[in-house]
Amino acid sequence: MWKFFMNISLLVLLLCPVYIMGNYPKLSCYYLDCFMSDQNSQLVSALSKYDLVILDMEMSEINPTALLSIRQLNPNVKLLAYMTCQEISTNIPNPIYQPLRYSLRNSIQDEWWLRTATGEHTSFWQGTWMLNCTPFCPEVNGFTWIEHFADFINNNVLNNPLWDGFFIDNCWSIVPYEIANIDCNNDGIVDNRDWLDSQWILGMEAMLNQFRIQNPTKILIGNGGYEYGQYLNGVMFEGWDYNNPNFEFGYDWSTFMNMYNNIEDTFVPPVMNIIQAMEPNGFLADISHFRFTLTTALMGSAYYAIDLGPSDHSDTWWFDEYDSDLGEPLEGFVNPQISDQPNLLINGEMNSNLAGWELAFVSPTTGYLQNGFENNNSFAICNVTYADGNDYSAQFMQYNNPNMDFQYGNRYLVTFKAKSAQPRTINFVISKHLANWEWVIPHSIPIELNTDWTDYIFSVTSQNTSLNPDQLRFSFNLGNEPGIVYFDDIGLRLMEEELLMREFENGLVICNPYNITLTAELTHPWYHLNGSQDHIVNNGQICTSVSIPAYDGIILRRTPLAIFDSSENIPQVHMSFYPNPAKDKITLYLEATIKCSGRFSLYNLKGQKLRTEILPIIDTGKLEVPLSLVDNNNRPLSKGIYIGSVKFGEFTRNFKLLVLY
Repeated sequence: MWKFFMNISLLVLLLCPVYIMGNYPKLSCYYLDCFMSDQNSQLVSALSKYDLVILDMEMSEINPTALLSIRQLNPNVKLLAYMTCQEISTNIPNPIYQPLRYSLRNSIQDEWWLRTATGEHTSFWQGTWMLNCTPFCPEVNGFTWIEHFADFINNNVLNNPLWDGFFIDNCWSIVPYEIANIDCNNDGIVDNRDWLDSQWILGMEAMLNQFRIQNPTKILIGNGGYEYGQYLNGVMFEGWDYNNPNFEFGYDWSTFMNMYNNIEDTFVPPVMNIIQAMEPNGFLADISHFRFTLTTALMGSAYYAIDLGPSDHSDTWWFDEYDSDLGEPLEGFVNPQISDQPNLLINGEMNSNLAGWELAFVSPTTGYLQNGFENNNSFAICNVTYADGNDYSAQFMQYNNPNMDFQYGNRYLVTFKAKSAQPRTINFVISKHLANWEWVIPHSIPIELNTDWTDYIFSVTSQNTSLNPDQLRFSFNLGNEPGIVYFDDIGLRLMEEELLMREFENGLVICNPYNITLTAELTHPWYHLNGSQDHIVNNGQICTSVSIPAYDGIILRRTPLAIFDSSENIPQVHMSFYPNPAKDKITLYLEATIKCSGRFSLYNLKGQKLRTEILPIIDTGKLEVPLSLVDNNNRPLSKGIYIGSVKFGEFTRNFKLLVLY
């Protein structure tokens, strides 16, 4: 049936106007409630406003008209089909409303279930059973579970042109500890956790590789899946709790920002990461939390979404800030600010055979610490040789360091490099030596280690009075499994509590990740948005400074043109250009009714932006702007048809341009 609908959709798209893509904020909607055609009039228009929409895979079977209608309203939208890869309902799905799950569930062989060492089913999400995603899953009729699942999705989802790609939920690289007593190789013995994780990764890689080989141009995004960059186009960070500046996974903001920065360019192009925040109290319940998470997302290139949370992804919330039309960023990824103060740790690089460092295990002692040396670099090796059920803790302390101050209430940035012989979870804390190992930061920080050297960064706040150098220990709880863990370049710097700012073509994004109100003086006037949801912040007024409360943010506009309601403040612009066809340049001829500034953008026929240029201010008169026909890398345009776009606030004019050699 989808082939019939696809033929109709191609005709519709040919008749649609040109749709321009690429502006920030980039927005996604994670909408997992299947809906029938009687709800299309309500939901299709709402979903079509987003840049990226994740819908249940059943939608292409039970309501393909909705997918076609969304794409008709927004030809540039990316539609991804959703399904979990490692679990399915314990009950047989309804064949009418869930035909794909019904078919998949009935094809599962009993040998493919993931069981405990005593043979019981395992479960992660209520009402589901887990499947064995490791290479030890028994082969039935020539297939293991991961091979069968990949084959099913390829043939029934990714082969369907209604979908642009596939969203793989629970794309784990470490099996959650909530799932106990797992026996993936069916030998009747509970699996070693590190070994289980390594086998799970091998199975997931095989599945994702099968997806990628058969679908080289499809979009693949995983919920989690940070280790699978060679197969995926991006990952989702899910669950930023409304009443906690930390993510639900325990990462503080600086740790998350480091992860966010690291994955900006480590996936298959086009990179499409998603920050999925949560507001369990409902729409507009905490507008500052929304602004904080949105402005955080805008420090990088991720798509942004917020809804009730993991238990209910069925919202199409829309905020004033979504209409801010920021254009493209004028600077790269923005990370937390670090003071110019030198590293407080002398010899933080751990060179010179760890001179200046004291390393020790805290009970038990069935392991050893030693110095490693490779490629002219010195580092610490922590070798746990025997596991007896106790947790091993590696302690690092620097002695004879008069510069080591850890003052009450100050925020510090801790950085280090680490890797492990096998993937494992460790916990980090700063503790006070010879004081019952009292913690001097509020909580421990979980860290997922892999087999490659990785840079880790996070912020900590001192909750004790100033400590002497011989009182401060950097403690790594290595768990109770044998194995080798490597550490290097432990650093500690005082953090500057300054607002983070990122400038865009049409606006300025400001984020306050700290627990105090901060004020910034702006280099020139900006305009508040003129919204209906928060009249105090989005009041449409001009400003030259802003004060941002703790864990909040703001979007300001370069001009008020797109935000004032009064029609007299929306410019009427007359635009023409010459020549057309053109070879290497054109001239824009502009005339406006009010003083305004704008931008020129150039796209190919696929809607991909090739060039953006800020136009000079028009002062209620005529303006001629010569433009070279090159892309943002100053490369001449090849022969063909392009789409030009001139935008002044609410005024937009798109035109076709023929370029000749």
